[in-house]
Amino acid sequence: MFTSSFLLHACERLRFAPEDRILGIYIARYPRKGGIGVDAMELEVLALTARSSYGVDLEEIWSEHLTLGAFFSVCHGGERSRPQ
Repeated sequence: MFTSSFLLHACERLRFAPEDRILGIYIARYPRKGGIGVDAMELEVLALTARSSYGVDLEEIWSEHLTLGAFFSVCHGGERSRPQ
């Protein structure tokens, strides 16, 4: 779900670890140099997919420190509270 939302190629899917921060990945893809840039709405697509596929409200659990592992855990029946 994450790699699809971020429009990543199949060969890029194994480059991530559970401790990688979602926001960190986003910032690496879109480094801001003096303003707001244009993106491909990756976070919005991720939020819509999480809600429709798993009933997870990304906005409810969002933190700048949210990791792929914590997000996976919540989507697959883990704790619904805000991950640390």
